[in-house]
Amino acid sequence: MGKNGVPIGGTMRSSFHTRRVLALLAVLVLASTAYSQTESAKDKDKEKEKKRTRADVFQELDRNGDDMLTPTEWPGNERSFRHMDANHDGVVSREEFLSLRGRHWNERFEDLDFNGDGVIARAEWVDDEEAFNRLDRNHDGVIDRREFYRLW
Repeated sequence: MGKNGVPIGGTMRSSFHTRRVLALLAVLVLASTAYSQTESAKDKDKEKEKKRTRADVFQELDRNGDDMLTPTEWPGNERSFRHMDANHDGVVSREEFLSLRGRHWNERFEDLDFNGDGVIARAEWVDDEEAFNRLDRNHDGVIDRREFYRLW
């Protein structure tokens, strides 16, 4: 025991402990701020995705700007391209693309999800790898419904 009944080193230990707690709190505050900003950016991206129309998607896919999608511009498989080509002229016009309905795409997703696990794995994909990579926006090796539907 030191003078005035204070244990020797007690104040020093207490001060050290307080500094550690304050440092930990500072790290937590910084981490939560960074996480909050990341979530805010993700929310903005989701809002952008929701506002995209089929016409926007068509314009993105129509790389040469001729108002027609060719099989090389289409990120999906040949079977889905043929299904969209209503007049069987070998291209999908803007009108053909815009007339598609959501129910069709639910069925298309389920057709491609061979094992029924809710995602299309690379092994289930029957088209070229480049098309798979374009659809797999987060590069996790699978195409989920949101990634698949972003085209429609």
